[in-house]
Amino acid sequence: MFTRRLFIVSILVVGVNEGQNNVADSQKTVVVKAGENATLPCQMPNTIKTVNWTRNNKIVHLYRSNGDYLVQQDKHFKGRTSLSKLSGNCSLMIKNTNQLDEGNYTCHVRDLSRTDKFNITLIVMKESDKGDQTGGDNSPINGSGNPTYPPPTDHTIRIIVAVFVALGFLL
Repeated sequence: MFTRRLFIVSILVVGVNEGQNNVADSQKTVVVKAGENATLPCQMPNTIKTVNWTRNNKIVHLYRSNGDYLVQQDKHFKGRTSLSKLSGNCSLMIKNTNQLDEGNYTCHVRDLSRTDKFNITLIVMKESDKGDQTGGDNSPINGSGNPTYPPPTDHTIRIIVAVFVALGFLL
């Protein structure tokens, strides 16, 4: 009976991790004040062929075949984005940020042999917010002085659910 439960738990954990190859392990957070420029980091060690920055399934910036391709860019970002084009660096700069820019961004990078995906959360503070906005560990700080963290990703939630289901089987 215990072996059957352990087998089921193993299947659940494998199912949760399936399809997650080449995804950056940690969610990075960038904090800026409204009106400032934000640089969302994204790096890949090889020669970059295609870079697609998205937010809410809309194109923020697309780079293909050695040039920007902004025909399908979300109109909210028109004229406000640029991409670092140094070897291996595909960081996105958003100029003159505002509250509507806040959210989760994804950088899809493709080179000749693979595709990687990186997740970045952008937090845009109101211009009236003052003081140091990061803690000693570079975590964002809210107005009460307590660290704040981005919401968990879907992947994290699936792992938590799998663990609770597994614990239910084991009890």
